[in-house]
Amino acid sequence: MRFRYRKLGGEVRFILSIFNPEKAFEAAFKEAVEAATTETDLPTFMGTPES
Repeated sequence: MRFRYRKLGGEVRFILSIFNPEKAFEAAFKEAVEAATTETDLPTFMGTPES
């Protein structure tokens, strides 16, 4: 996460943004796959489809 602030006149605005969204998505996807595998006791298949 990247935390920024900006002073505009008499107010301060705060901005949060994801520093590396692709890496964050991959980590969240991996966590979701692991949870699904653990909770369902089914095998997980990862890869690309055959042509």
